[in-house]
Amino acid sequence: RFGIILGTEGGAIPKMLPAFRLGIGGPLGSGEQWFPWLHVEDLYRAIRFLIETPDIRGAINFTAPQPIRQAEMAKLLGRLLHRPAFLPTPALAVKLAMGELGEALLASQRVIPDQLTQAGFTFTHSEMESALRSILN
Repeated sequence: RFGIILGTEGGAIPKMLPAFRLGIGGPLGSGEQWFPWLHVEDLYRAIRFLIETPDIRGAINFTAPQPIRQAEMAKLLGRLLHRPAFLPTPALAVKLAMGELGEALLASQRVIPDQLTQAGFTFTHSEMESALRSILN
């Protein structure tokens, strides 16, 4: 299972940046939904780790170990961009503008990568702030 993959190309963050840079960004929908995410660098590293660790069995959650709610993520992104981040985007607008990605952003699943962490995988970006700083720089 995959969380929302964060990187500089494609995905959620580049689509959200224009609104945040204009000062009209904020939580998507209610903002209370969990936002399962993973930095693209950790995704590549996790896939390689799985290839090199053949004894792992079962479902693998490709998500960061520090879950965050969507409103918290929006507030953090606004702070890093030095912009306000309080104006919520209605769920219908998110679905219309982003299609399938919008549906994923509005879904709420608190997913933890137990299999990866128990097998000894370490994340480069285990916290959202680290991931966003990497993307924004």
